[in-house]
Amino acid sequence: MLAVAAIAALTAAQAWAQDDSAKKVRFQPFEAIGYQADSSSPLVFSGRPIGNNAIWQVQVGPLESSPFATIPSVSGFGGAECVADYSQAELVAEDGSTLTVNVYGTRCEPNDPPAAGTPTASGAHVKHGVYSVVGGTGAFQNTRGGTGSISFDAPGNGSVYVNVTGFLRYPANPI
Repeated sequence: MLAVAAIAALTAAQAWAQDDSAKKVRFQPFEAIGYQADSSSPLVFSGRPIGNNAIWQVQVGPLESSPFATIPSVSGFGGAECVADYSQAELVAEDGSTLTVNVYGTRCEPNDPPAAGTPTASGAHVKHGVYSVVGGTGAFQNTRGGTGSISFDAPGNGSVYVNVTGFLRYPANPI
């Protein structure tokens, strides 16, 4: 009888351990930088865990609100208008895996065109916001979320610089 009770207790302990580990959520850092040389070039990202040469492809948007804030002008700066901005994009890694994110942010554009002789042309803007993971395929198929900050700097000459810092959430697998 004692042996049967010991086996039952061991089986219950193993089942409890399996249930407990299934509930654990794992996080992985998501850090990347992106660069687009000009308006006809792809926006290419490198970082972890996406690797090198991941391509940013906008799927939806950008969708923008009416201006809600104005940055006042000062000597040498003509001020800027800011809008709320939403887009959805897909990062396609070199192995074909994809990571889909929603991006919510504030986009500000200078009011005045740049002064003659400056390297900045029209279309200059900055966008600061947050990303929220929608899902993924391949290496990212088990991604169950994640969030963090994202910043875009477009000086107006067709180039774009991007910085992403945050995390991805998985239902299992240690970091």
